[in-house]
Amino acid sequence: MATPFPESAYNPEVIKAAREYIGLDNLEYPVTNHNHAEQAFREYEHERWEDKEERWSPLITLEQLQRRPDLEIEWYCPDFIPVGAKTIISAEPKTGKTILLFHILKAVTEGGKFLGKNCPPTRVLYLSELTEMELRRQVEEVPGLMGNNNFYVLLPEETPQYIKTWEDTIEFADKMLALTKSKILVVDTFGSLAKLPPGGENDSATIQNTINKLNVLFKNRYLAVVLTHHNRKKSDDKLSVGSNLSISSARGSSAFVGGGGHLIFMNNPDKSNKRQFSFYGRYLNGVERSLYLDHGVYKEIPYSNFGAALR
Repeated sequence: MATPFPESAYNPEVIKAAREYIGLDNLEYPVTNHNHAEQAFREYEHERWEDKEERWSPLITLEQLQRRPDLEIEWYCPDFIPVGAKTIISAEPKTGKTILLFHILKAVTEGGKFLGKNCPPTRVLYLSELTEMELRRQVEEVPGLMGNNNFYVLLPEETPQYIKTWEDTIEFADKMLALTKSKILVVDTFGSLAKLPPGGENDSATIQNTINKLNVLFKNRYLAVVLTHHNRKKSDDKLSVGSNLSISSARGSSAFVGGGGHLIFMNNPDKSNKRQFSFYGRYLNGVERSLYLDHGVYKEIPYSNFGAALR
């Protein structure tokens, strides 16, 4: 059972003060580096769908499902962060998962572009395992990201003491998503922040249940959740020779890959600035891409088979 959340911490006066402190008294989207008029924040019309309650509620019929409006956008970052889904990014430690995410989230929070594709603007709530100094060093590797006021971070040393379980973390995230009007929740890394029991990483039921507990957050239809995870070391992965891009590369139980709708595996083949990616799941499946960092900007290597895979 989750530790009782102190509702008193969210009384109207505290909320008002918090919103003023973090600059949310003005509901218009505060852009970072883009034209203010062009990047006005959109309060999507159908964030939470409400239907006439029927006697079988909370069940719905497929007819009711059909009547629900389509999402106005499908991706926050095309090919990388789909709307309304859980994305898992898995790679070996120190491969660059966090830096990749920072490049993507910079584009999203500014309403800019990533790999030449437009990213609808939204805010981000980032739960980090990095201390302030560690986070600062990584943020500074992404030009223009430091100072972004649409990117909210919970540092481990500032985590409230009443957050003791994964359920507490989810409840806290739910409240902070609403308070900051963020649409993307990042958990970096899942293994560090999910507070798994001993041996839980290798237990399918534990992993599946832990990931599924995030589903309650999707009452906001425009939410996207991103979980980062570690791959096995190549020397430990007998099923993947010379690469960490197979779906069996994720460390621990196979339920990790079963728990996400969009799976991205990342590999650094030669310790250079080149990164290889493979995509699996309900959005892109069996697609491979190669990117490299060029003066602080991710670019695609022309011989990637991504374009051919989509034709």
